[in-house]
This record gives sequence, C-alpha cells and structure tokens, in this order.
Amino acid sequence: MMISPLFSSGSVRAAVLGPALSTLAATGCSFHAGVSPTDAGTPAGPTITQPAAGQELIAARTYLSWQAGEVPLGRTITNYEFCSTSDDAIPIDNASECPRSAVVPGLFTFLDTPVAGATYRFKVRAHLDDGSSSAYSVLGYFSTSSALIARWKMDDVGSDTTGSGHDAVPRNGAGFVPGGLIGPALSLAGGDDHATVDDAPVLNFGVRDFAWAAWVNPDISGVFQTFLEKGTSTNGFEIYRRPSGGLAFAGHACGEIVLVNGIVDGEWHRTFISRANGTVSVYIDGVLAGSGICADDFNNTAHLALGCNSPERGCSTPLQGRMDEILALGTAVMPEMVLNDFCADETAAGVDPLPAACHP
Repeated sequence: MMISPLFSSGSVRAAVLGPALSTLAATGCSFHAGVSPTDAGTPAGPTITQPAAGQELIAARTYLSWQAGEVPLGRTITNYEFCSTSDDAIPIDNASECPRSAVVPGLFTFLDTPVAGATYRFKVRAHLDDGSSSAYSVLGYFSTSSALIARWKMDDVGSDTTGSGHDAVPRNGAGFVPGGLIGPALSLAGGDDHATVDDAPVLNFGVRDFAWAAWVNPDISGVFQTFLEKGTSTNGFEIYRRPSGGLAFAGHACGEIVLVNGIVDGEWHRTFISRANGTVSVYIDGVLAGSGICADDFNNTAHLALGCNSPERGCSTPLQGRMDEILALGTAVMPEMVLNDFCADETAAGVDPLPAACHP
C-alpha cells in the first residue's frame, strides 16, 4: 500500500532511558523502547528490519520493512497498522498514539516524497483475526538527506518534482507513454529523440561528489546507447550501455573507468552512479557492481541530456527504450541508501515478490 501523507519537517525526539533502562534489564523485565509497556498477554510486536535506526535516506521514496512478531496459537495476522511522523511536536511514543495511521497488508511499505532534511519516527503493530492487536514495534527512526537536487518522475511531464525548476523537456519524437516502472515513462525511439534539462550551477559538480540514478528499459542491444550525458567536446561525463549490455561511466579526461554487465533488453533496471572523493561506484538494481577512479572536473555549460549523447552534434548513440524515476544528488550515496531507494521503487511499482535483498 502506498503511504504518502503530506509530511512536515522536524527533529527526532530522542528517548533518554538512562537508569530506568538499566533497572529493567537488571530485573529481567521486558520492554519496548519508546513505546509504553503493554498489558500482560499482549503478543510481542513486529521487529523493524529496514531502515536501520538513524540511517540517512534519499528524500524521494523510502522503504520500511519488518518481521512479524508473536502470533498466538490459533490466530492469524490480518494486516498491520503503520504510524509515522516527522514532527517532534506530534506524540508517537505511547501505545495510544498513532499519527498518520495507515493500514498495510504485508511486511513492508514506503513513504512517497518525504521532506528533505527531516527526521522521521515510525512504529508498526499487527492486527489479528479476532480483532485484537499485538504490541507496537520498537520505535524506529531515520533521517532524509538534503542533497536531492532534482527528481524527474516522468509522469506525463518532465517536471522537476523538487520544485527547483530543473524541468526536462522532450525533444523531437520523445514523449511520455504508459508502461513506466511507476506510472508513465519517458519514451525514446532512437534517432535524435531525447530530453534536455537546462544547464544550472547545481548540476555542474566540478570535482565534487555527486550521484545520478535512473530506471532504464532498453528495447534493443548490439549498439551503444546513452542514458545520461552532460558534456561538451572537451569536458563532461556520460552514462551509457555498451553493445554487450554492459553499463559504463566515462569522463572526458579519465575515459571509461567502469564497465559492468547486467542491463537486459525489455526489463527495468535501476542504475545508480555515485562519486566519492574521486571513486565512482556503479550500482545495478540496488547492488554494487563495480568501481573506478575519475577525479575529472565536470564544470561545463552543456545541457543535461537524457537518452542521447551530444544532442548538438546529432545524438550519435541514442537510447531506444524508456527511462523513469531519475534523480540528481549533490553528494555521494552510501550502499544502504541505494538499496533502500531500489526497494522503495520496487514496492511502489507493485513488484511481488520483492527481491531477497529487500528482506534481509
């Protein structure tokens, strides 16, 4: 189920347990941190598996999962109640408090478009078939990064949904069609089809860290196909697919420094490129696939091109296929952020079952 409330920002209200926690542990009493003690006989609540407590996530979609708690003999779980808030003024700690309450059918959900630079607290409990409920899980919390520069969902328009105005404009025969990973997608038929985003200072990373992500679904193989490029004839970078199906990253000065296999025709794949201190890491479907060194200075005045390389020179290696859910970030990302992003999008797309990596 899609959980997409209009979140408000706020900082986490940390529970300082101190001596009380030590006393409970010494006496052998059980408890749920951040949740009021439950009545005797109440089944133990679920155990949160993702994200890890305090983890920083990308402010696009966030994935949350848990394991079922105690289920009394003869009873079954009908669904889960999920509670969340990013506002420190809204109570969530006690068993009687469930802000932004939502019913979730299974062991995972996602939050769509959380506020950047916020801290979220959440918890979950099981509803049983006799009308009773388990205790709530331990209170979970995570933060959202402020590094998201632009987000192109490609839902009928190429608007930058961060509100920063870095809109993608389809060119020539490019357009939006049904059949994206989530909703419509940018469709490209090869030739000179592409979309462009105007040059902007925040899209010129120089020698700084950055990250790009896109869902891609090529229709053909056997030729070079560019997914994303920002460059001139003397400066820039390109993310593309080789004729063999390998995903590659190249800079004008450093050349092709990463080449990994894994992009299959007719299938959606999440590509994620992250540069940290000159090391470029390439991820496919949430998993690190390879890395290399490229410390190039990527400051240039070129448009950002989607689905085409060097549109001003005729798109010599265009993409024939679709692109969806594209992100630009002004910092490197950690592997757990990449995996959470992948699992969140797979959940939003209704993939069932989810990949095993989403259920550690």
